Amino acid sequence: MSDPVVESTVPARTIGDFVDAARSTERGMTFLEDPDAPVHTYAGIREAVLRTAAGLRGLGIAEGERVALIVPGQYDFVRTFLGTIVAGLVPVPLAPPFVGQLSDYRNSVEHILRVADVSLLIGHEQVVAEMKRDAKPRGLRCLTTEQALGLSPAADEATLLPDDIAFIQFTSGSTSDPKGVTVTHRNLSSNVDAIAREGARLNVETDRCVSWLPMFHDMGLIGFVIVPLAMQIATWYIPTLEFLRRPAVWCRVMNDVRGTVSFAPNFAYARIARRMLPDEAAALDLSSWRIAGCGAEPVSARGLRSFAEALAPAKFPPRAFLPAYGLAESTLAVTFADIDAPPTVTAFDRGDLTRALATPVRGTEANAVELVALGRPFAGHELRIVDLVGNVLPERREGEIQLRGPSVSPGYFRDAAHTDAALDDGWLMTGDLGFVHDGQLYVTGRTKDTVIINGRNYQPQDIEEVVGEQEDVRAGRVVAFGIEDDDRVALVVALEAEAEADLERLQRSVRSAVTRRSGLRVVRIVVLESGAVAKTSSGKVRRSHMRRGYEDGSLGGSTRAVL
Repeated sequence: MSDPVVESTVPARTIGDFVDAARSTERGMTFLEDPDAPVHTYAGIREAVLRTAAGLRGLGIAEGERVALIVPGQYDFVRTFLGTIVAGLVPVPLAPPFVGQLSDYRNSVEHILRVADVSLLIGHEQVVAEMKRDAKPRGLRCLTTEQALGLSPAADEATLLPDDIAFIQFTSGSTSDPKGVTVTHRNLSSNVDAIAREGARLNVETDRCVSWLPMFHDMGLIGFVIVPLAMQIATWYIPTLEFLRRPAVWCRVMNDVRGTVSFAPNFAYARIARRMLPDEAAALDLSSWRIAGCGAEPVSARGLRSFAEALAPAKFPPRAFLPAYGLAESTLAVTFADIDAPPTVTAFDRGDLTRALATPVRGTEANAVELVALGRPFAGHELRIVDLVGNVLPERREGEIQLRGPSVSPGYFRDAAHTDAALDDGWLMTGDLGFVHDGQLYVTGRTKDTVIINGRNYQPQDIEEVVGEQEDVRAGRVVAFGIEDDDRVALVVALEAEAEADLERLQRSVRSAVTRRSGLRVVRIVVLESGAVAKTSSGKVRRSHMRRGYEDGSLGGSTRAVL
């Protein structure tokens, strides 16, 4: 699936260029973490960023040195992140710790600090205090966010070049240890331009963005900090924890500010659909919602329909759904569905998919599985599907998705082995599985997560989806994986159930649902304590981690029952 490569006519810009051009005194960013929620105009943000950059330059840290950012406050994060870049330093944004988990957090974050060879850490006061203990990484300098933002301006900003590293985005670690993706200013400029002008066709005068996405992760950071900054589009930010506690706040803010653009992973739409009451929906008006982007994890046709049905009383327009595909190694976005058409949902033969064949069928057929089209690659970018030995496959043949273009990262920071394994002649080997049908990309899973039983390939997210629909199973808290069992591969499903669940009935419903969906028999159903399903900081299930825990017995302390 490769259209002729067309070079962009837009010159590559740097984050410094975006900041320098941010001079609007009307539009800006509104951070709803502040009860009074003032609008920080782009002109005001520019001045704050330049002050922060000048202060950081005065610390005497060499240009190109890495700075870890563990800054939970959204406005503070924006100023610190952008200021670090404009100072000529390379930020490494990291997820803040959960309350009460500082000690465990410290152990996990030190791996990243070592890999990125971080010189300075800027973070919350408690995080800084924890990292200053005796065992802190040698030579690491720590500042609280307040100290970093309060430094006296001591020097002008640095000169930034398009091929300089803008920041390092660590992968989620869903299938392996996190790796540091180097994102250059050229990568960012290309991807931001493709998203804003081609994929979403943003209008600076009429669009109003809303986001609850964490800023330490690429979708929230690039999609809803850097893109709005580059376009100077009015944007409202809901604290991520506020959304997780009360998901309906997302829809209420879209209603209140007449929001037009918002993105989220599939689980967020499913959570709203399950919790939104008809009376709550009827009190909202979401008719202004122009783009309801969905990406970062498999897009479920059933999930999109459920959201549209639940929000129909709020006049949510179903054609606003914009499925997308992306990954950190390609900066953020790779494909967007057609913005001028409703989502394309196609039914394929489930049995043929286990043999890497995509055969369209009627959706009413018993063996049909619905998949959502994720669109075509941006101009200037190429996409192809290859088999296990690298042969390019035709349409409707499943294989690994590979990408090439100006958004693709030059590699992993100081990690030649993983870089060489991921890149071949400019082609990025994504590790994702998919196929092309009628010119559009369909993603089916991850190569490392695929469960192969009797020579057929089964995708765990397909099983997890049907299990998650069963009564008393906690939404988004299911993981499926294969294990070696008596010289064969067998399926295990681990899940979190509601406290009052009837486990015998739950066992029957889960086994029946999995058999109907895939034809497989579940070897074991493991019912876990609340919070035991491991996820990455971006919300992806850590299947490899869960499988290892099952095999080595470390899941035992979190297990309520084995059925």
